[in-house]
Order: sequence, then structure tokens, then C-alpha cells
Amino acid sequence: MLGYMVPHVLSHFHPDLVSRMWWNWIWQLFPVWCWIVGAAWSTIGLFPSKFKATSDNNDDMPTIRRTIAFLAIPSTAAWWYTAAFAPFSMIQLFIPQSLGPSPTFAENMRLTLQRDEAKGLGASLLWLLYTWADLQRAGMTTSRNVLTMVASLAVGVLVVGPGSAFLLGWLAREELLASKHHKDAVVMETLMREQEVFEHAKDRSTSK
Repeated sequence: MLGYMVPHVLSHFHPDLVSRMWWNWIWQLFPVWCWIVGAAWSTIGLFPSKFKATSDNNDDMPTIRRTIAFLAIPSTAAWWYTAAFAPFSMIQLFIPQSLGPSPTFAENMRLTLQRDEAKGLGASLLWLLYTWADLQRAGMTTSRNVLTMVASLAVGVLVVGPGSAFLLGWLAREELLASKHHKDAVVMETLMREQEVFEHAKDRSTSK
């Protein structure tokens, strides 16, 4: 929040236009600021530096769900507000209307931002689908579920906005990782079954 949202909000709403430009420049380096804030908070004990080891993959899910809800709710609200009150259609707002340069600076800036948003969104959603394809190859889901995720993302982009659609797709991935195992993973259940088979074979050989 401190490293990302604070400078981002100030870059939009600071009363001084020059200050907005400075805050926008500061926001561009948010990975650095987030790392500095996290390191500082860990040093003074606000964040634990060591986490308790656990064999239960579901232990982290409540925190992940709360984090995604915290991010998705305002994103969806902003999407709905824009769709309801913007003087332009969503296509005009987010889809570049021209592939070539424009004669005016303002139009060129608008097209640049639209193309940047489209490429960023496309790359993010494509990467998310690649992770789902990896889960399918790992035997943790089926091809049908991957196709369902593709359709869900397409509908989600229209209904709740691209940001929330990505977050919900990511949450579904985390839920799957917490509840399933890789097809070749060595887990306790597998070891117990192998031990039972070994002991059964040993008993049979002993009885002979």
C-alpha cells in the first residue's frame, strides 16, 4: 500500500500538476519502494522474518483470499462506475481506434496509453492461462477446466473488469495448488500406500 498506492493516488489527485508529475515518476519505481518498506517493517518487527513451516497448503489461503478481495472490490467498483458514467463507450475508452500516428499530441498520448493497457492486459491474461496449462500438464486439472478458465476470463473482463478477472483467475489457481498435488509428487499418502504394498509382499514371502 505505502509503496504502490500512495504515490499512485498522489500522481492523480495532487492539487499541483507539477507535483503530480513528480509523484508519477516516484510511482514508476514502486518495486523498489515496496521492497524498502517491507524490509524496514521486517526489521522493526511488524512483519515476521521467519514463517512457521507447515505441511498444510491451505494455511495461506485465508490471507490470499482477503488480499485478492481487498484488491478486486475497488477494481470492480471502478470498472462499473466507468461503465455507468463515462461519456464514452468502453470500446472508445480502452480499444485503440487507430493503428497509425495521430496529428495531435493529445490523441497520440491517448492511443499510446490504450495500446499500453491492451498489451499489458493481454500479456497478463496470457501468462495466467500458461500457468493453467502447466497445471493441466502436471495432472492437477483437466483440459476442460482450462477451457472453462478461458471462457471465465473472457466473461470476467466484461463483467467485473480486467483487473478483477485476472485476480479471480489467480485465486482459482491458488485454490487448485492448495488442494491438488503434482501427478509425480511424492506425498505422504503415496508413501503410505507403497509401504502397505511392501509390507504385504513381505508377509506373503515370509508365509511361503
